[in-house]
Amino acid sequence: MAKNKAMFSSLNDCNTKNIYVGDDRSLSVVGTGTIHLDNGQFNNVLWVPTLSCNLLFVYQITHSGEGKIIEFSPHDVVIKDLRDPRQILATGIADDFTRLYKFNNFGSSTLPSVFVAHNDEVSKLWHERFGRLNYCSLQNLCKEYMVTCLPMVSCRDGVCSGFVLRKHQLDSFEKRASWHASAPLQLVHSDLCGPLLVVSFSGYKYFLTFIDDFCRRTWVYFLKLESEIFNMFLAFVEKQFGHQILKLRSDNGGEYVNNKFINFCTEHGIQMQHTVPYTPQQNGVAERKNHTLKEMANYMLQSKELGLNFWAEAINYADYIVNHTPTKVLKNITSEEAWSSIKADVSYFRIFGSEAWTIVIIRSN
Repeated sequence: MAKNKAMFSSLNDCNTKNIYVGDDRSLSVVGTGTIHLDNGQFNNVLWVPTLSCNLLFVYQITHSGEGKIIEFSPHDVVIKDLRDPRQILATGIADDFTRLYKFNNFGSSTLPSVFVAHNDEVSKLWHERFGRLNYCSLQNLCKEYMVTCLPMVSCRDGVCSGFVLRKHQLDSFEKRASWHASAPLQLVHSDLCGPLLVVSFSGYKYFLTFIDDFCRRTWVYFLKLESEIFNMFLAFVEKQFGHQILKLRSDNGGEYVNNKFINFCTEHGIQMQHTVPYTPQQNGVAERKNHTLKEMANYMLQSKELGLNFWAEAINYADYIVNHTPTKVLKNITSEEAWSSIKADVSYFRIFGSEAWTIVIIRSN
């Protein structure tokens, strides 16, 4: 199927008036025709002007005209003439990002490529730099000037393959809260995740999150032992210059409910709010945040084929990304800007796992 009329050398009426795509949308078929290549031709190609990209059906192409031979490998695809396999009609390259085989051209033909899936390379790059943040949020970041040095990206239809890998989880938690903080640190959500199955490269087994209810700014700490949570909380409190923590909401786990923790909060006027046992939905903000961080980290590790022992580094970067992305509780401002009053410059963002080189300076005595 092709969307551009100029690709066809001939067009005829078609008995098929509509086709249905994967999300059950109906697309109108205007006609059917032939597309000539330098080394052959494709017959019975449907003209569907409302397609977002041009598509090749393997069954259709192998049965088009005199038939074709299609050879797939993990890295490329080759289309050959059935009568003379030495004659190559087209070659495509595997795109691991979209999990599609893409054709940039057919031989030396000057015609537009029939089967090139639409792909804005700049949008794709920033999509990956932001841990596969959805395109609409990326576009919103730029349009509303929520960060600097982010180019305008184009919105794309369809499902990101990384998104599918990330979104295998149980039913979501309730997202509406009866009360929302009106100032920083009026309410802080916290949750401990772990022990994880793989010890991190730095020897960590847990990660601890603190989320400000007002702006959703998130802080992540990594722990080797569950007993270290109180020390991490002290470190978090000491960082909050000019702000006083009023309420701390967490689950009912023993790492939060102990004399040392309770006495410290009482002395500093911090009200502790504990959820009912076995009801993580009551701590939904922290639970959802941990899900988001783990999903982004899983994608980043999988996309670069890194070992699971780098999970802490991936979580840390995911947290940095999340603090620089839109949130529903704020209008046209990121969590980082709401917290620090500084508009973030994202020009230095890079894809997690990118190759880097260091300069070793040799100093002489």
